[in-house]
Amino acid sequence: MGVFRTSKGRVVRHCHITNPPPCPGHAVTQDEIDGSRDWMHRNFPHAIEVRPPTWDYSCIGFALARSHGWFEATNVLLTDDFFQVDMDQPQVGDVVIYFNFDIWKVAHAAVITQVEDGEIVEVQSKWGANAECRHRLTECPEVYGTPIKVVRRNP
Repeated sequence: MGVFRTSKGRVVRHCHITNPPPCPGHAVTQDEIDGSRDWMHRNFPHAIEVRPPTWDYSCIGFALARSHGWFEATNVLLTDDFFQVDMDQPQVGDVVIYFNFDIWKVAHAAVITQVEDGEIVEVQSKWGANAECRHRLTECPEVYGTPIKVVRRNP
């Protein structure tokens, strides 16, 4: 289990695939990569792969900790390193937080890559062990829930 420190010096535990459990994954095989790409193209035709499938980092690791490891807990990262902005005032580089109301938790995070007339047009995120991709705000697996807020990294 690795240690990552927030801008306020607090520890946020995370892991890398070379760590023992509870780290979730393993090295992704070519068959798994091919299957993941096929699934993405079938279910999310507008999504564009930016980096191939991997367990090296999660969406939280990507969006909140700059692609560093697999994170589950988000509260300390959000509290120490980000502040909330109005959903109708997004900027490129801000982070969208998705909430799954069925399991009552933050389930996904994505970095905003394109805004037009105050609307989020495109985001980039990591989909579990699947690819890091660019996609529309709500064009992502249903389990990630609903985009509920936009946060911006503290200066």
